[in-house]
Amino acid sequence: MSISNNIGHDNALKDTPERNNLNDILNTYLEWKRTGKLTVTIKDNQDPLENLESPEQIWLVSPKSLTSERIDSFFYAPELHKVWADIENMTASGEIELKTGKDFTLREKIIKSG
Repeated sequence: MSISNNIGHDNALKDTPERNNLNDILNTYLEWKRTGKLTVTIKDNQDPLENLESPEQIWLVSPKSLTSERIDSFFYAPELHKVWADIENMTASGEIELKTGKDFTLREKIIKSG
């Protein structure tokens, strides 16, 4: 799987052909097909002021981990799995307490009086 953050323009439609990373993704795929080996790639955005939603990412996903409920790349992205692992570690160590929706009380709507 991969996430391309630049296909020749940014989210504001500013032309950025020199940062088009579709070639990176294609070359990584062709190398994997040729050798059977793939190195997980996470490349931070080259311009921190550029309007992009995520870094370029390329990784393998085991067919066993795929689910029909989620087929989007972002769900399987290595960065998301790292965040979940960090949360699990912080919860296990007592550093944070994980809350779920049932832990909260729904309040009535606040209405401005007067």
